[in-house]
Amino acid sequence: MPATGNHVTDPLNWDWNVCHTYYYLWPGMGNVSNMIWDGENPPPKPGPPVAVYCDPVGFLQNCRIDNHP
Repeated sequence: MPATGNHVTDPLNWDWNVCHTYYYLWPGMGNVSNMIWDGENPPPKPGPPVAVYCDPVGFLQNCRIDNHP
């Protein structure tokens, strides 16, 4: 049985009478629990987070909202 991170509030929701092909994913992307995808073709890895990034030249100079470089 794969660990879901929390078997009490996020239990696996699948048919226990058959074998499963499963993948661990990033939180919130699973289809049988928060972090587990059952079946083929799991969703792709999420993109980098969007945030405020500043060049390391000076304090809060050349800042922009962008994906992590």
